[in-house]
Amino acid sequence: MEVVKRIKSHQDQFLAYVMDCKAGDVEYIDSPGGDSMIDMPDGLMHVRLSIDSEEVVTFHTENINNHKDKTISLHPHLTLFGRHKDSVDWGLFPDQQHDWKISDFFETQDNNILVPYNRKVEDLRARIGNTKILDSDNYVEDFAHTSRATRPSTVQYWNDCRVVCLTFMPRVDVEWKSGAWIQFGYDGPKRITKKGSSLNYIVTARDTELLDGTRIVAGVAYRMDSPSLEFKSNTNIILHIHD
Repeated sequence: MEVVKRIKSHQDQFLAYVMDCKAGDVEYIDSPGGDSMIDMPDGLMHVRLSIDSEEVVTFHTENINNHKDKTISLHPHLTLFGRHKDSVDWGLFPDQQHDWKISDFFETQDNNILVPYNRKVEDLRARIGNTKILDSDNYVEDFAHTSRATRPSTVQYWNDCRVVCLTFMPRVDVEWKSGAWIQFGYDGPKRITKKGSSLNYIVTARDTELLDGTRIVAGVAYRMDSPSLEFKSNTNIILHIHD
């Protein structure tokens, strides 16, 4: 695993690591919270952006029996790119989405909870569409996590891939929202529009360009000042954070 770039931007509100990972690489995410479910500060967002990674996230607990009967939250990453333990297919269709308990949904091993992800968006295009959480413009709401349990975890990568790990530490006087545009290369250029009332930022999973020739570097947060942006044909995920 190699950190290609470490990027701070907009008064250090955004911190991103752009990583090239090899099959078998392991990333350990430490935490002072132990087995607690303490949330990070209000409004803090975390997100992993990738269009080609396959990984399993292992959440380490002190006693798995304290968590087996808890209900999980089906956030967009899990609905789009995850699968439950009895399925061989990625992504959750509407008829599969209900109040899952951790022991129903995830494999457990010793005191660990195993969460697999496949983020190969081009290969999974049909499956992603059938999850019914993308709109007609392939936009999904609430794409970044607004809090994170502080228990330590391990990410093991199954393939060679590039991943952007982004943390957004916002001003506390603004209520921030997040979403993401999924861009499929075969669809041609992608037009995205501003949301909210004023402040809009975008971050992409891969380097790309706008139709006017402006380069957009993966992991860099750009303030969106125009009403819309036109991206060249590409396969990408464009994170959109706005007030």
